[in-house]
Amino acid sequence: MKISELGYTFRMYEEPDLIFSRDQHSKYFEDLFKYGPYSGAQSQTTIPVLDIDNGLKDLKSAYSQLKDKVNYYLSKICGAKLGDPQQINIASLNDKVRNSSDQLTLVVAESGTIENLWMKTKLTAMVSKKRVQFFRTGRVRSLDKDKGQLPYVAQGLAAQLVAKLGATPWLVGNDPSEPFVEKNTLIVGVAFYRSVSDKLLRYGVAQFYDVSNLDHYFALTSFNLEVKGLYLPQGKTKELLTKGMQWYKDRQGKPPDWLFLYKSTRLHREEKRDLAEFKELKWVHVYTKNDGTIRLYDLDDADPIRPYMVRRGLAYICTRLGPVSEGNGEPVPELGKILLTTTGVIKWKYGERRTLGTPKPLELAIHSNFKVDLEMIPRQVLALTRMDWENMNPEYREPYLFKYARRIAENAEKLPKMGVDPAELNFGIRDVM
Repeated sequence: MKISELGYTFRMYEEPDLIFSRDQHSKYFEDLFKYGPYSGAQSQTTIPVLDIDNGLKDLKSAYSQLKDKVNYYLSKICGAKLGDPQQINIASLNDKVRNSSDQLTLVVAESGTIENLWMKTKLTAMVSKKRVQFFRTGRVRSLDKDKGQLPYVAQGLAAQLVAKLGATPWLVGNDPSEPFVEKNTLIVGVAFYRSVSDKLLRYGVAQFYDVSNLDHYFALTSFNLEVKGLYLPQGKTKELLTKGMQWYKDRQGKPPDWLFLYKSTRLHREEKRDLAEFKELKWVHVYTKNDGTIRLYDLDDADPIRPYMVRRGLAYICTRLGPVSEGNGEPVPELGKILLTTTGVIKWKYGERRTLGTPKPLELAIHSNFKVDLEMIPRQVLALTRMDWENMNPEYREPYLFKYARRIAENAEKLPKMGVDPAELNFGIRDVM
């Protein structure tokens, strides 16, 4: 069946601009090193490099080329540079980070080692008011096989280091004629993680405020699993939003007028009851489903190698479809549904790039307590896929909110073993990158 027969209207949305220093706009991440970051990094003469698995000793040539390239990019923005790798063992890593006089340390290790050390080392660094950047030895090894990757790997690593030195690498543009978010807006992303070991349901929350997207904040909360689905029990949504609105007010001097709540699950009746208590707040819930069965094909694409590819930014918008059952017996009045491709054909300064396969779109269901312009939602989602300073890949599929919310929630069960109460921890984006 053609999608138009289901009531969907076709639209194409342009990639939102990235804003660099001196109000320079570009759609391309690599222009960070041409224009410089939106705000500068604190200078650090040398960033120490710790090699845990001694994986660099056999990759001297490839690592030397990578270091030279990273140092080249760093020199264009701040005075920092990478030092020579020091070989250390795992047992001494946290002591090394804790007692270092350096603000930032680069740790190079194999993937399995990084996964085992990530949260403990990050926590050690945060308590010591330091930051750690992990880098996989496999990325260096891949450069031996494909030298063409070198600029992209080096750019990505340099951008992450610059962000952790305090810079804001880029902002996402907000065209006044087609804004992706209204002024005085709080955006919240919620992701869930079910713990197997202690039977807790944990959720991570990512927040940032206003169109400047300068401030990113992360919090973690745990509660006993007394519900059957992935939703916030009654009172938790109210608690979450009250804290978020106070956080916003502390920074902006007034509470937000708008709230966009992104979740990977639909609103439950208990969440709706909490939302109903914020009578003066205009709220929009965006149910973001990334594992649907729908795929989109472009039947007019004549490419003989990869036919039927659609472009990133293609959207099909369907206005109000009427009440839909939640599975708990209560209807949900949906304002509309949107199918949005955030992969596929990517316009690039040197032409076009394509991802393999046929794009699986994000399936967005929207409802709110007032009439909202559905045209704003695809623009906002595209913008949210470009705000992650850890990722210089324009094909990133989901709003970045979910990435960091999940990352925090997945590692929560490790914290009590370290004598840390997860509910008391707050993170900045630079701490969890």
